[in-house]
Amino acid sequence: MRGRALVFSRILPYLPVALLLAVLAAALILGPLDLMRDVMVEEGGVTERTVLLLLLVPVGATVVVVLRTLVGLDTFGVFAPMILALTFLTVGIVVGLAVLGALILVGTAARLLLERYPSLAVSRAGIIVSLAALVLFGVTFIGSAEGDTELLQAGAFPLVITAGIIERFTGAQMDQDPKEAARILLFTVISSVVVWGVISAGPVQAVLRSRPDLILLSFPALVLMGRYTGLRLGELIRFREVASHARV
Repeated sequence: MRGRALVFSRILPYLPVALLLAVLAAALILGPLDLMRDVMVEEGGVTERTVLLLLLVPVGATVVVVLRTLVGLDTFGVFAPMILALTFLTVGIVVGLAVLGALILVGTAARLLLERYPSLAVSRAGIIVSLAALVLFGVTFIGSAEGDTELLQAGAFPLVITAGIIERFTGAQMDQDPKEAARILLFTVISSVVVWGVISAGPVQAVLRSRPDLILLSFPALVLMGRYTGLRLGELIRFREVASHARV
């Protein structure tokens, strides 16, 4: 009895993963996402571009988790770099980075000015979000004046999400070390560019268009990474540098 109990105790932690894999295998065979995609496009009037963007979200989330868990890049959560990557995919990487840079500059300048006047944190956040909206309004105006379709699309940023990222950055500058906040923002932007590179790849998009159910494979990958407790790449590099200095 003790032997059986010991075996069961060792198997028990892996049962949820095994159950998840069984459900995913059944889903891949039945192809529910493929059927739902056809219904949305053919009968619901949803564009294939919209469906593709939705399918790319789990891919982007998986890449961000890999960068955070295995590489060691600290970011403002998983949502921020993923949404920025989708924005870059929509408006173009150059325009997206330019508008994001403008928002960062405005948010930082607003933080420096607001530090001189005591006010509630919620009031400062409202001011920064409002300034971000004005920046996007200006981008839309420039795009309409110049007839630049990319700038017009950039003005259609998901305002709440983008402004929320800037508000979170400026809030981190106020509550934490500004250098630490800048480091996290830099890693967030780097992660978003890496995610953009993955989701904009032709083979990735072609696979999702032909077999959308394959996106379900991201779930076991995320579960396995959630159980990872080893050293990250950044930590290995730092430890190697420390070891080399110790030898000297």
